[in-house]
Amino acid sequence: MRKTSSRASPRAERRPRRARSAAPRACAGGVSWRRGRVHARAVLLLTENGDKVIGPRFIRLLRLIDEHGSLRAAARELGLGYRHAIAWLQRAEALLEHTLVARRAGGPAGGGAALTTRGRAVIDAYDAAAAEIANVLERTERSFFPRRGERR
Repeated sequence: MRKTSSRASPRAERRPRRARSAAPRACAGGVSWRRGRVHARAVLLLTENGDKVIGPRFIRLLRLIDEHGSLRAAARELGLGYRHAIAWLQRAEALLEHTLVARRAGGPAGGGAALTTRGRAVIDAYDAAAAEIANVLERTERSFFPRRGERR
């Protein structure tokens, strides 16, 4: 006969349950419908072998690199480890077959990073796609929830 414990598994003990808040957490690509009661989300994700490579968070990383002039500072602000950020950037550059960020090694003069022309073009292309997706979500909301006097 197998003994059962009334205690939860050690794994469950390590992860406290998140309390549900009244307001949903804002997410990239998300919009509120019906005055915030319904939330819809659609985003563009580029994947390779099932791994997300380029999406809203990666684009945020590129923007932060541009803002800070540093991959390390951008990674820190996103809550990423530096090595993870470099690996992520290298995967994206390999996928797109272009250098997105020009990096300068540290040393006495200090290092840094700057977006290449192609890096800026990726942000612009992603922003254009996100705007189109937002338009689709807006039209879809009208299909699901037509306003009074509006035909479906």
